[in-house]
Amino acid sequence: MTPLSGLLRQTYIDWDIPLPIVRPLIWRNVPLQTLGTFLLLNPDPELEACPHTYVGDIPRPKAGPQIRGVSPYIRWGHSSPKKPGPKLEVCPLTLLRLVNIMYNYIDSFMAYMETEKNASAHTLENYHRDIMQGLDFFSVETGKKDMEITPADISLGLIRMFLADLRLKGLAKSSVSRKIAAWRSFFRYLGREGIIEKNPIRGLSPLKPDRKLPKFLYQDDCFRLLELPARDNPLGLRDRALMEVLYAAGLRVSELVGLDKGNMDVRDGDLKVYGKGSKERVVPLGSYAVKALLDYLNNGRPRLAAANSGEAVFLNARGGRLTDRGVRTILNKYVTLLSLEKGVSPHTLRHTFATHLLDRGADLRAVQELLGHSRLSTTQIYTHLTRQKLKEVYQKAHPRA
Repeated sequence: MTPLSGLLRQTYIDWDIPLPIVRPLIWRNVPLQTLGTFLLLNPDPELEACPHTYVGDIPRPKAGPQIRGVSPYIRWGHSSPKKPGPKLEVCPLTLLRLVNIMYNYIDSFMAYMETEKNASAHTLENYHRDIMQGLDFFSVETGKKDMEITPADISLGLIRMFLADLRLKGLAKSSVSRKIAAWRSFFRYLGREGIIEKNPIRGLSPLKPDRKLPKFLYQDDCFRLLELPARDNPLGLRDRALMEVLYAAGLRVSELVGLDKGNMDVRDGDLKVYGKGSKERVVPLGSYAVKALLDYLNNGRPRLAAANSGEAVFLNARGGRLTDRGVRTILNKYVTLLSLEKGVSPHTLRHTFATHLLDRGADLRAVQELLGHSRLSTTQIYTHLTRQKLKEVYQKAHPRA
């Protein structure tokens, strides 16, 4: 049985159909036999007849009372004179109309987020998963297959039921809020494209997030952690350099693993990094991080490099670019050796960076720029940590505290 993906590759070439519309159909991988039967049993009289395209050999369904004739946009013929057999010819635009309109909207939205909003790969992955999870829920609640759901079927009440179900399953408020943001952006896009007139999620208030203080390391623990990696082998030099850079520059782990050699001026202590939404910023490095990084680049990286290394700064043992998960595994190893509290992640070093700066009197706006936060309110959470420390000092030092 020929999969739909083979057809769509030819469809894309012949009809110049935008790839964002074609891609979800390839994901669905609908068998041609299923598609042909669906087209025959669901004729659309409003659809204009258009040229037919050969899509593959499939068994011809037997005529029955449910099939009163062949629709104007599908016909049967033979594969070739040398190899006779049934074939299905169908207009590609019909496929796009009938296979799954909602999936087409979703994939077009993802293309919009990627090209026009410059969303990161991480954001795109999360938004797509959040929307698909919601679509699965709406399918169950409405009793419709996901192929049959349209934006008009999704009401504010249905969205509230979806969010309530997530909370009952124990999902954190921050995760639920992200799903609200994904659907809000999706409906805003549909309104922008003229697909819907009213945004059903407009009246939905965002959840008030739980304000949890970021976890950070005290200075002594942080310094002990940074001193653990060995200095006599390439992996130890790499581990020391990456932890020093995480702490010295307050990078996100995605920014760290995305570093290329061309984005650094190590001797002047500057790094060019690309944060969320591919926003570029230049961050300084301290003397300890510069020394560790130069030591790794001169004595460690050349011994790890392979044909697939490219310009990546931090490499794994096989010479490829180190991944987010790889960095977490490395840090977990040293956290275990140091017997620190569980839950220390690469992001903990970012929190530690911000907290230590503010503890030593750094300006809040300067810390915002160094972290790459778009809003000052995001950075302000670290002031709660410094206030907490002041309270601890007060409780210990004041005679009548």
